[in-house]
Amino acid sequence: RKEIDLFLDMCENALNRLNDLIENLVDISSIYKGTFVASGKTADLNNIIKTVLDHFKTQIDDKQISLSYPKQKSHPKIKGDEKMVSRVLANLMDNAVKFNKKGGKITIKTKKVDNHIEISIGDTGIGIDPKYMDKIFEPFYQIDPTTTREFSGTGIGLALVKAHIEALNGRVRLE
Repeated sequence: RKEIDLFLDMCENALNRLNDLIENLVDISSIYKGTFVASGKTADLNNIIKTVLDHFKTQIDDKQISLSYPKQKSHPKIKGDEKMVSRVLANLMDNAVKFNKKGGKITIKTKKVDNHIEISIGDTGIGIDPKYMDKIFEPFYQIDPTTTREFSGTGIGLALVKAHIEALNGRVRLE
C-alpha cells in the first residue's frame, strides 16, 4: 500500500509540473503575440500571497527553510488579474525555494509606495552571478543549459514574471 501511495504522489507531482509548464507556455505565447488580456478586476493581495505560500509549504518544510512574512495590515485591493499575480508570485517563490539551501531563509515584504504595491522576495540561495542578471528574464534562458544541470526548469518562469508584471504596468528588478 505504501508503494502505491508513493507512486501516486509521484504521478500527481509530475502532472502538476506538466500542467504548470503548459500554462506557462500558453501564457507567454499569448503575451508575446499580444492576445493576452488581463481581467482588470480587483484582487486581494493578502489572499493571493497566503494561497501561494500554502502551495509551497511542503517544499519549504522539506528543505527546512525559514519563512519570514511579517503580518501585514490588509493591503488595499489591487487592480490586476488575480491569476496573473498569483502566477508571478508562484514563479518567484518556486525559484526562491528551488535555489535555496537546506536550512535557508526566504523573506517576503510588501509595502505601499505612492500608488502601487511593492513586493520583494529575498532568499539565502545560491545567488546569481552579476554577468547573468540582464539575461535571466529572457524566455528559455538558463544559466546552466547543460543536460546535467543540478536544477530543473524550462527558462520560462522569470520571462513570464517580467511579461505579466509589465502587462500590469509594473516593473520587475533583480538585486
